[in-house]
Amino acid sequence: MFKFIDLWCYEAVRLREQTPPALDDQQANQVALDASNNLAKRLVVRARSLAGASGLTAACQESLSLMRVSVLLAMGLGLLTGISAALASLGDTSQPVNVIWALVSLLLLPTVMLFIWFAMFVVTSDSGGWFGRLWQFTIGRLLRDGPRAMVWRAWLQLVQQARSERWWLALLTHTIWFSVLLGMVLGMFTAFSLRHYTFVWQTTWLSDGVFVQLAQSIGALPGKFGFTVPNVQTIQASGNVALDEPSARLAWANWLMGAVVVFGLLPRLIAMVTSALALRYRYRALSMTLNDAYALSLGHKFDRLTMRSQVDGPPGAQETWPQISGIAPEDALSDAAVVALETRLGENLHEQFGVHATVLPPLDDRASRKQAQERLLELKPRRLLVVLDARQTPDRGLVRTLLALGSHAVDTKVLLQQVDDERARLSAWRARLADIGLPTDLGRSDDLVAWLRGR
Repeated sequence: MFKFIDLWCYEAVRLREQTPPALDDQQANQVALDASNNLAKRLVVRARSLAGASGLTAACQESLSLMRVSVLLAMGLGLLTGISAALASLGDTSQPVNVIWALVSLLLLPTVMLFIWFAMFVVTSDSGGWFGRLWQFTIGRLLRDGPRAMVWRAWLQLVQQARSERWWLALLTHTIWFSVLLGMVLGMFTAFSLRHYTFVWQTTWLSDGVFVQLAQSIGALPGKFGFTVPNVQTIQASGNVALDEPSARLAWANWLMGAVVVFGLLPRLIAMVTSALALRYRYRALSMTLNDAYALSLGHKFDRLTMRSQVDGPPGAQETWPQISGIAPEDALSDAAVVALETRLGENLHEQFGVHATVLPPLDDRASRKQAQERLLELKPRRLLVVLDARQTPDRGLVRTLLALGSHAVDTKVLLQQVDDERARLSAWRARLADIGLPTDLGRSDDLVAWLRGR
C-alpha cells in the first residue's frame, strides 16, 4: 500500500509524460529496476525520480503548503467571524440580553446550512459544501501556471479516482463552520468573563409557561454535559425585566453557551470527524491502476530493459555478423540524421545535434523502429549518428537494429552515452561494433557535431 503522496507524485508524472517535450527517463528506469521486482513499486520509484528531476516534487510541496496555509487562513477568518457574531449578539451590556434572540442569531444560520448540506449530500452525489467549493475554486486559480497546474490536475484526478471529492470538500466546509462556532463559544466565554450581562426573555402574546417549557427543553441535552439550566422560578422572573442576581446570570450564561456548544459546535464536530474518517477510508482503499495503457507500456519497457541487462553472449562459432553496408553516396537525399536507440538524447546533445541534423524520435519498441526505418528511407542521409547507452548489453536485437538503420545511410557512426558509469560495457560494445565494421573509436560530441556538418 502506498501513501497518498506517492500516488499523487505518480499521477503528476503520468500527466507530465503525456505532454511534450519527453522526459529523459533513462536514469529513472534504471533506479526503478534496481529498487524492486514489483511493477507497482517500480512505477512509484520511477515517478519519484522523474518528479525530482522535472520540478514536480517541488511543485507538490509548494501546492501542499499553499493548501495548508489557505485552510489555516480560512479557519482564522472563521474564528474571527464567530467571535464578532458572539459579541454582536450579546451587545454592550447597556441593555439586557434577550436570550431567545441571541440564541437564534447565533445558531440559525449554522443550523440551516447544516441541514441544507445534509439534504444536498443525500440527494446529489457531488455536493461537498459551499465553503469547500469556494476553497477548491480559489486554489485552482492560484495553481494555474507551470508545474503547479499539472500537480493540481493530478490532485483532482486522484481525488476523482478515489471518489472522495465530496468528502474532502465536506471536511473543509465543516472545518470552517466549526471554526466559526468555536469563535462564537470563545467570544461568549470572554464576554461573560469580562462583562456584566443580565438576561431576559420577552413576549407580547405568549404565556410564561411557553418559555419555561422552551428553556427547559433546550437546556435538557446541554444539562447532561454539565451546563446549568435555569430553574422555573428564574425563568419566570426573567420575563420582560432582567433579574440581576449572580445565580440567575450564571444560569442563563451557562444555558446560552451550552445550547451553542451542543446544538452548534458538537454537530459540526461530528460531521467533521465523520468526513475525515470517510476520507481516510477512501484513501486507504486507493490503489494504483496497473492495467491502463500508461502502466502497461512502462511494464513492457521494464521487461525489455530487464532482458537487455542480462548477459547476452557473443555469437557462436556458427554465427557471424555481416558488415554494415550503406547506400551509395550519389543516392543520398539529405545531409545528416540522428536517432537514439533505447535511450534519450540529453537536452545539451539535442541542442547540439538538432541544428545540424534531423533528429528522429527515440526508438523504444518495434513500431518506433519500423517508423524510423521508413523515415530514414525517405531521408537517405549521408551521415547517420546512432546514440546508444553504454550501460546496455550489445545484444543481438540492438545490433540487428543498428545494421538495419545503417543500411539507409551512406556513413554511420555511434555515440555511446554514460561511458563514465561503472556499469558501462565499453569493451563489449567495442568488440561488437568491430564485428559489424563500425569504428571502435566512439569519439566525443564536439567531434561528432563537426562530422555531422561534413567537416
